[in-house]
Amino acid sequence: PEFCVFYARAGAPAIDGFEAQWPAPPETPGDAAAAEYLSGMDLPIYQVNFFQEKIRGTMRNQKDREKEEAEKAQAEAAQAAPGESETQEMLAGRTCVVEVRMPNLDRHTPSLKQFGVEVSDECLRVSFPLLPRSSRAAYAPLTLWWPRTFCAAQATAEWEPQSDLLTVTLPTEAPAGVLDFDEDLLNAVF
Repeated sequence: PEFCVFYARAGAPAIDGFEAQWPAPPETPGDAAAAEYLSGMDLPIYQVNFFQEKIRGTMRNQKDREKEEAEKAQAEAAQAAPGESETQEMLAGRTCVVEVRMPNLDRHTPSLKQFGVEVSDECLRVSFPLLPRSSRAAYAPLTLWWPRTFCAAQATAEWEPQSDLLTVTLPTEAPAGVLDFDEDLLNAVF
């Protein structure tokens, strides 16, 4: 199915992400703070060109390359992925909105029997079981991975049968009280 992911500032009115005219990606987190909406495809974490980084310097001898790769691997392990800190700054205090259009659903079968939605802190899954008396599903399964951990406990999903649109919203950060729990203690107990 066709989908659109964007991030809305708190209190921003609802928009149709498919019809929105998305501006050029923000250069800095400061530029993003001024925008009411950010396209999910324009985050800095998705703009790093790993291929370009890997192909640079391939003509050196094997020994020098291995030494440099080992040093680079240690440096990368010590720091976050490229664009990760900028992405976290841009998403702070925003709400993730995912819109999924599903016009190919069978009009004679209740919509909620034709798809299932699972939202976790790491991803969104939309599954499509086989249609009754049919050997096919309306769509292939859809899995969208979040660029960082979100707060799925506060996620909402709305289905609009007139427009065949599924809208899932969830905050990009956990509420302040949730962060007070000791994660090591919770992992030990549960």
